[in-house]
Amino acid sequence: MEHINHHPAIVQPNSPLRRIPASFNVRQRAYFDGIVYSIEIADMAYRRLRETLWSISKRIDEDDDIQEYVHAVADAWLAIDSLNRLRALCMSAPLIAEAEYCRGFVQNLHPVKGMRNNVQHLDGRIDIMVRKKQPVWGSLSWAVVTDNPPTKARLHTLVAGSFRPGEHEMVDIGGRSFLMPVDAITLTAGGESLELSELMVATADFTALAEADLSQLIQPGEPYTRDLHLMTEVTFNDSQVPSGKLKITFS
Repeated sequence: MEHINHHPAIVQPNSPLRRIPASFNVRQRAYFDGIVYSIEIADMAYRRLRETLWSISKRIDEDDDIQEYVHAVADAWLAIDSLNRLRALCMSAPLIAEAEYCRGFVQNLHPVKGMRNNVQHLDGRIDIMVRKKQPVWGSLSWAVVTDNPPTKARLHTLVAGSFRPGEHEMVDIGGRSFLMPVDAITLTAGGESLELSELMVATADFTALAEADLSQLIQPGEPYTRDLHLMTEVTFNDSQVPSGKLKITFS
């Protein structure tokens, strides 16, 4: 898949969110572990989504690739799920929950909760979706700039699955900044529309402010903890005697 222009990764390797001091208590570290991975998973899913939509956009005169549709829908919902998890964590995150920027971010993400809950309870909502003429997995809309200089664009909508009734809106790209070549990515499901592109910009803004807050609490050179990768080697024989599980314990 062709890689395209993206904003810088929201969380950089030297981010304070990646360098939580060992002096923070267990609860504080647990919250920030949850927050940083929620941000990074949403960012990863959104980047892949843009690349997939860009690939789909270029297949105007070619046979379509159903797997690309699956990839796009999967990453859109992965981003929604991660943003919803981030919303819940930020509501009571130690050290930052009461900050105005954090409360505002939680408010911006509030609509994500309803959309995420819709897809989590599909079995109980099928009849409602049929009655309201809503595709089960929703629809994805986006815009692609086709001219250089950018004076023309193509608007796309992907309706997931075979269910066709109802109206499906194209995105509106007037009067906005545009990250070429793909932007204004919008997920519509359960009668609601969320622009993922805007949500990811808001997430980047929130992250920068949270990092600035944390930087004030971290002393230069203070020891920190990070991801742990463990490895061991084993050998096999024909004794048919099962070995016990190897456990590594940290206190």
